[in-house]
Amino acid sequence: MSTVPAVAVTVSALLLAGLALRRHQQATFDQTTLVRALLIVLALWLALTLWHYTFSKPRDPIAWRGAGASVMLATAAWVALLFTSGITIASANYLNGDDSVSDLVSELPAALPSEEASNGWVAPGKVILRDGVVVVSRGTVTVTSGVVAVETLTKPLAGTPDQALLGGGIVREGDSAEIRLDQDRVVLEDTCLVEPPTIVDGYEKIVGRADTTVERCSAEDASFVNVATLAVGTTLKVDATRGQVLLEVADPPQKPLVVPQVLIWTPIMQLAWVVLVGLGIAWCLGRFMFFVRPALGRIQDPWVSERDRAAVVSHRVSAALAHRAEVILDVVGAVTAPVALALIVVSSTGRAPWQNATLSWTSQLATPAMYLVLAMSAGVVVLGSRLRKDDETRRAVGVLWDLATFWPRAAHPLAPPCYAERVVPELRTRVGWALNTPPGSEGVLILSGHSQGSLIVTAVLSRLDDTELSRLRVITYGSQLRALYGRVFPRVVGPDVVGYAPTTPTRLNDAFPDVPGDPPDPGDGTDVPIPAEGTLLRRLHDSGGEWVNLVRRTDPLGFRVFGDLDDDQDRVTAEVPGAKVGDPGPTVMGHSGYQHTPEYIAVVDAWAHGRTAPPAASVVRPIPISTTDVEILPAP
Repeated sequence: MSTVPAVAVTVSALLLAGLALRRHQQATFDQTTLVRALLIVLALWLALTLWHYTFSKPRDPIAWRGAGASVMLATAAWVALLFTSGITIASANYLNGDDSVSDLVSELPAALPSEEASNGWVAPGKVILRDGVVVVSRGTVTVTSGVVAVETLTKPLAGTPDQALLGGGIVREGDSAEIRLDQDRVVLEDTCLVEPPTIVDGYEKIVGRADTTVERCSAEDASFVNVATLAVGTTLKVDATRGQVLLEVADPPQKPLVVPQVLIWTPIMQLAWVVLVGLGIAWCLGRFMFFVRPALGRIQDPWVSERDRAAVVSHRVSAALAHRAEVILDVVGAVTAPVALALIVVSSTGRAPWQNATLSWTSQLATPAMYLVLAMSAGVVVLGSRLRKDDETRRAVGVLWDLATFWPRAAHPLAPPCYAERVVPELRTRVGWALNTPPGSEGVLILSGHSQGSLIVTAVLSRLDDTELSRLRVITYGSQLRALYGRVFPRVVGPDVVGYAPTTPTRLNDAFPDVPGDPPDPGDGTDVPIPAEGTLLRRLHDSGGEWVNLVRRTDPLGFRVFGDLDDDQDRVTAEVPGAKVGDPGPTVMGHSGYQHTPEYIAVVDAWAHGRTAPPAASVVRPIPISTTDVEILPAP
């Protein structure tokens, strides 16, 4: 995308975000606004999708048509949101003391009169006055310090008949309050009851217990009351002249915890994402099994016997499905993008999903969605814990680990240290030593790279001069150089850098290139493609060096390096070893075991004896046998 449309898209996103924030602050994000916002974002998403797949410059040799960085970033953000929402919602739900998530709120309650206000409080039920000073004067009961313990405490809301349930409060020293009661008596516990002296004909008359100097009540005071009942009428005054008065509620209301709005919506949106992704993957598998699997079963390789055909075809199907991971991830991304955009829009409403009239039914999904998110988070953690125990899991994650840690940390500062910064220079030094030991030697050096090693070998080759390249022989196998690294990182190891033929994207309705295509006609100029000028393969070709790559149809991680066809450079290797005496039946090989194949042995043997690599058709493979060709005789 050129600068002008890129800036326009960015500005549009910022304007939408600002509009959503303004609506949220003004509390005007109603149902109509929500629908309009969803339509606007959907239209923008459709326009960008149409541009990306229709009007933009075709970039089939690049993963996701150049959106690889966006895919990586979005995946990291989605996983981070998964963990954050799961931990937050589960913790809030546990602390909230309810089995349902739908009682959590994502916004502060409406502004209420302060719990420390000085009037209008209502305390129905039993009231206990304790650990303080109570003054009785002319029939009015006033609490000047201590604790007023009530069963419940409410405050009428201004302008409405409703009452707000409070969890307690404090009348600070110097403030006053009034509490309306529905009973005419209160209970005194460990309280000093003071009746100030009254004036009769100019003289002070002591009535009852009189001690106006009491500041803090104690058992030594003459006015101390252990337990008693006092008639107060319907109003209890609080005048904190001798210390603050604590309003203590016996059964305070449980206030729902306030959770960030986006985290309230995330579990439900993640549930929708799982359902939609499941349907998308099922659609992908259906197309794959209908179009690709039959074609894989029709391949008639002479080195596969009838006894092993079913097992070989099964492994080829698994490998071909793994080769279409990019397509499947594209479908997953097509689901994730609108779900994530919808999450951003709906979380801007300022209300939890079940607080919207048309989405009230989501309250039934809140708790199952929370457990789903927790299960997904736990699954990622369990996957990490299995790395030490399970070889298959370790091998799968090892591919991602190698992918991340090969690049310098400038590209990913939070990742582990880059091993290529040590491996590549060390191997380059060893190559120089081997080519010059003894001094003046003219022998060849064979570099053998398996899987990630093929990328390391490529990095080393790019640092050699033409004289050194002329004495290099390179054999790679199980390589991801072209189909993975070249598509995701085209500016580093793409076709314009290395010199191989641009990749053909795999499809769910086409078995190519897993099923061999028609070879080019001899003499038409396409049978031996020459790499472009300035590329690594062109330098290797012009200097006289050689490079052979081995590939196996049952290898889920290995691909061709030079093109999409089987030829002398990309050599197809047998999936099963040749028959041996007493062999009960070979195991189908996948990503390993290339060094023991006839193709590997023939190429390395020729190079070791100063010859060029023999043509692929000349390599003699042991003829497979089937059980019908073997006569089993009884032991003598």
